[in-house]
This record gives sequence, C-alpha cells and structure tokens, in this order.
Amino acid sequence: MIENFKTQVDLDISLEGFANHDVETKKVEISWDLDIDMRSWGLKDIGLSVPDQKITVLLMIWGEDTDSETEITLDVKDVEVVRNSTEFYSLAPQSLEFYKGKWKLVF
Repeated sequence: MIENFKTQVDLDISLEGFANHDVETKKVEISWDLDIDMRSWGLKDIGLSVPDQKITVLLMIWGEDTDSETEITLDVKDVEVVRNSTEFYSLAPQSLEFYKGKWKLVF
C-alpha cells in the first residue's frame, strides 16, 4: 500500500443547519491512499481509499444587521471513491463532495 498522498481538490459541499451562508473555501487538501495488487502475470487491481480526517471550511454567514465569517471543522469519514467516467486522464482526485451527509471523492 502506498499511503499519505495529499492533493488539493475542488470542494463541492452542501451544509444543512446554516441559514443564509456561503462556503468561502473552494479548495481543500485531502489525504488518500493507493493500493496496488500485483501478480506474476501483471496488475490485478488498483484500490483507492480515504482515511478518516478533518478539514476546515470558512463560511460567510449573512445576518440581518451584519455579516460574519466563521471557520468550521468537518469530519471526513466513510468516503465513497468514485471515478468520473467522462474524464480519466490521471490517477489523482479532482473534487471532494458532501451532500445529504455523505462524502464522495471523485477521481
């Protein structure tokens, strides 16, 4: 296993529980691992996984009288790894998505 790759990816996130907000963080660094299963006859499988980690996201919250910025830390765990079938030019993640409580790392 080859561990601890770190790559800057686009952040596509939908947060519930924050009224009148905008996510200011557009890119985050994400850690990921690569597992190559080799046999005498060649390459059998390539596995990609994402270890549990935390990311910090900056939010702009609009208030009635004043706007404010706040940083929140999110637990990134149980990440589904998916391949963008239309664009597979390299083995590097392109975006980290969070929607309806589920994380997805798109390669």
